[in-house]
Amino acid sequence: MELNIAICDDNQSTIKDESGLIHSVLENLNIRHCIDEYTSPLDLLQAPKAYDIVFLDIEMDELNGIQTANKLKSINKDCLPFFVTNHPTYHEEASNERPFRFWTKPIERHTLEYGIKSAIKELQSSNYYINIKINNKKTPVCVQNIIYIYMENKRLHIITKKGEIITDDTLKNVYAQIKDLEYFTETCRGYYVNLNYVTKHTHDTAICQCKETTYKVCISRRKYKIFHNKLIEWVASK
Repeated sequence: MELNIAICDDNQSTIKDESGLIHSVLENLNIRHCIDEYTSPLDLLQAPKAYDIVFLDIEMDELNGIQTANKLKSINKDCLPFFVTNHPTYHEEASNERPFRFWTKPIERHTLEYGIKSAIKELQSSNYYINIKINNKKTPVCVQNIIYIYMENKRLHIITKKGEIITDDTLKNVYAQIKDLEYFTETCRGYYVNLNYVTKHTHDTAICQCKETTYKVCISRRKYKIFHNKLIEWVASK
């Protein structure tokens, strides 16, 4: 895997420091990479390259980092923004853009290394497909698009960002393909939810949000503690 990374900060000295640290960490992890540097967010937005990770200063004159991240997502939805700032008070505003990480300057090496490892897992999982039998044909489905899965009347239902898939495939077959993914967990017998879509929960319901649509997934009393702990761990790892 080769990472395409951009750093955007209107302070050239900060760019130099961040670039050197990022390069050192990636070299140590033996990860091929390319780092491009921008002092202008407008230049970044006009770049012909699609970046995997973008380090954004929040306070910039032309566009702030939050506005830049918003525009980047409309160009490349898979790009992971890392917000870097001198002022942690921006955290609440930045969280609306769902940053992959929010750090105050200067970035600590161990924090950066952990963040990059997590980003690589996220990027790899976004390109992970499982095979579902539809009309006796194997059909690839991107797991990142799956919101939740459930069995009803011996039919397997897969709720995705693009709609519902109903198949005669077995839950056993699908579970075998998602069981090693950290962000899927069972909420009750025959129900599996993608934690990336869970916005809140009660003791018996997980609330999932995808754009303007809200989904409610049941949580059994027996599974609640496992679900709750796994959700906390997943959010903390992000």
